Amino acid sequence: MPPLILASALSNYSSRLITECPQSGMRYSPFLHQTDARAFQHLAQSSSNQFSYYCGARLCPMDAVIGSLCAQEVIKGCTGKFTPIHQWFYFDALSCVSHHKVDYTPGNRYAGQSILFGDQVQNRLMSLNTFIVGMGAIGCELLKNFAMMGVSCGSGTTWVTDMDRIERSNLNRQFLFRSTDMMRPKSTTAARAIKELNKDMNIQALEYQVGHPTDFYFNDQFYARLDLVLTALDRLDARKFVDLKCVYYRLPMIDSGTHGTRGHCQPVIPHLTESYSSSNDPITRDFAFCTVRHFPNSIEHCIQFALDYFRGVFYNQIEAAHKYTLSPPLLCSHPLVLALKDVYPLHASFDWPSCVSWAFRQFHDHFTNNISQLLHNFPPDHVFPTHTSTDHHPRTPLLGSPQTMSFPHHLRCRQCTLLSSSQPTHIQYITLAAHLRAQSLGIVPQSTPVLHILHSLTVPVFTPQEGLEIGEDDQQPVDPGGMSREDLEKCLVEDKSGVTLTPLQYDKDDDVHAQFLTCVANLRAQNYGIEPTTVYNARFVSGKIVPAMATTTSLVVGLVCLELYKIVQNMTDLESYSSTFVDTAVNQLLKCTPIKCPVSKFAWTLWDRIEITHKMTLSQLFEYLRDEYRVNVDVLSQGNATLYSFFMNKDKQRTRLAME
Repeated sequence: MPPLILASALSNYSSRLITECPQSGMRYSPFLHQTDARAFQHLAQSSSNQFSYYCGARLCPMDAVIGSLCAQEVIKGCTGKFTPIHQWFYFDALSCVSHHKVDYTPGNRYAGQSILFGDQVQNRLMSLNTFIVGMGAIGCELLKNFAMMGVSCGSGTTWVTDMDRIERSNLNRQFLFRSTDMMRPKSTTAARAIKELNKDMNIQALEYQVGHPTDFYFNDQFYARLDLVLTALDRLDARKFVDLKCVYYRLPMIDSGTHGTRGHCQPVIPHLTESYSSSNDPITRDFAFCTVRHFPNSIEHCIQFALDYFRGVFYNQIEAAHKYTLSPPLLCSHPLVLALKDVYPLHASFDWPSCVSWAFRQFHDHFTNNISQLLHNFPPDHVFPTHTSTDHHPRTPLLGSPQTMSFPHHLRCRQCTLLSSSQPTHIQYITLAAHLRAQSLGIVPQSTPVLHILHSLTVPVFTPQEGLEIGEDDQQPVDPGGMSREDLEKCLVEDKSGVTLTPLQYDKDDDVHAQFLTCVANLRAQNYGIEPTTVYNARFVSGKIVPAMATTTSLVVGLVCLELYKIVQNMTDLESYSSTFVDTAVNQLLKCTPIKCPVSKFAWTLWDRIEITHKMTLSQLFEYLRDEYRVNVDVLSQGNATLYSFFMNKDKQRTRLAME
C-alpha cells in the first residue's frame, strides 16, 4: 500500500477510535486490556473493509484537489517561489460518503463514481438543473468537472451565462478557449467546447449579465426550474445579488473565488446555513484617505484618487439620486444634498452641450481650483507635524518631507493645471467625462465637436477661501448636516423628464472606463510632479490584479464539487458541509463548519417568509399579520419604494390601505 494512502487510512482509524470508543463505554489504558484490543481489531477490520471497498473509486473532484496540490509543488520546485510541503499531507472527504451499501452498475462511464454513491445518486447528478453565473477560469473548471461527473447528462440542464468576450489574457487558465476564439462570447464558446468532452451534457449558454436589468429573463419561471446555483464571479455586488435571489427562491448555492494562490469555497444551504451576504469581510483601504485626497506621493495614489472620483461621480451620486426619485426621505443628509445638486442642478438642461459644460467645470474644480486652495492653505513655509508612517508623507504643492522644515524642490507640485485645447490629455478628459456623464443620465451624445462647445464656455473665476479647513491627517470632515426635502426641491431643477439615471460601475475591462481613469490619474500626477502612468498600469492597479493560477482554480473547483455531492444526497446535518479556505503559498488548507443561520427573537431565519395566496388590501394584510403573528406594521416597502408608512399624511394612508 502506498505510504500516503496508508497514512490516510491509519489516520482515519485513529480518528474513529477517538469518537467511537467513548461511545462504547471503553477507555484508553496504558496497560494491556483484552476487551479494548478486541474492540480495536473489530473497528480496524471494519475500517479496512470500507477502505478496500472505496479504494477502487475514482472521483474527478478528488483528483482535481490532489492533482492541483501536486502541480503547485512542481511550480514551487521549478521557480523557487513559495514554501514547499515538507511534511505528511492528509486530506479526506469522508463526509461526502453515507457509509451504507449502495447498488451500482459496473462498466459505464461513471462507474468509478457510482462505487461510492450508487446509481441513485448518479441519476440525481444526471437530472440536476444547475445555473453557473460567470464563465471565466472557475466557470470553465466547473463545466469540465460537470462533464466528467455526469452532471446534467440525463434529463437535467446546466445554464451558463456571461456577457464577456474572450481576450488573449484569458487563454492561460480558461482552457476551454483557443486563440481562434478571440472576441467570441465566453458562454457559447465554452458550451460548444464542453460538448466535445461529453456529448451527453445538456447545456444552455446565455450572454446576459445577472442583475435587475435582466430580471425579464431570470424570472420566477427560470429559478423554479433550478436545483442549484454556482457563482464564478469576480465582483462582490454581483455575488450578493445572486445570493439575494437564492435566498428568495430558497435555492442552495456554492460560492467560490480565487486570488493568486488563495481561494475559498462556501456552501449556502437553505434553512441550514447563513447566506453569503450574512457575513461581510472588513473593508480595508490600501492608502490613507488624507494621502490620496491631498498629499499623494506616488502614481498609485493618483490612480486611487481617480478610482474614488469615478465611483463617487458616476456611481454613488447617480445611485443616491435614483433612490431619491423612487422614495424621497423627509430629511436629506449632506452627501445626498450634494449628490442631488450635481445631478439635478437648478436651471440646467439635459443635453449633450450640458454634459460638456459639466466636464469643463469638473476639470477646473479638481485640477485648478482645488489645487489653488491647497496652495493657499499650505504655503511653502508651512510646517507639518512629524509623521511616523511613510504612507502619510505629504507631497503637497510646494511642500516636501514632513519631518524637516526645508522642503526639497523635487517633491514640490509643479503647478495648477490650466485647461488648454492644445493639450491632448485635457481634451481627452473633457470628451470622456462628457460621454460618461451622458451615459449615466441617459443622454445621447451629439456630433457637435467638443472644442466647438468649449470655445463658448467661460473659465470660472476662483478666489481661495479664507479659513477653509483641510485635514492634515486621516480624519475626514464631519457631516455638516442636511436639509428638509421641501427646501432641497427648491434648489433642484423641476423638470426631470428625459433623464434616465444609470449608475456606472467601474469596469477595468471597459476601454472608456480605463482611459478615463488613466487620464484623471495623469492630470493628478501633473499637479504633484509625479511621473504619469499608462492604461495598462492603471488597469493593473485599479483592478488590484493578482495573476490567476490554474492550480488554485482547479483546487477550489474540486472542493466545490465535493460539496455538490453532499447537496445531491440531501444531507441535512450542518456538520456534513465544509467551508474551505486555501493558500498554497504557505501550505494552508482550513476546513470549517459553515455558520448556522441565525434565529431571530420570533424564531424566524432569513429563509422563512410569510406567503399570501390570495388577493387582499393593505388593510386586510395588516389585520392578518396582527391576528396571526401579533405584528403591527409601521412601514411597508418594496425595494426602494415605500408603500406605506406611519408618517404619511392621512389621505395618502387611507388611499394606500384600500389598495390591493
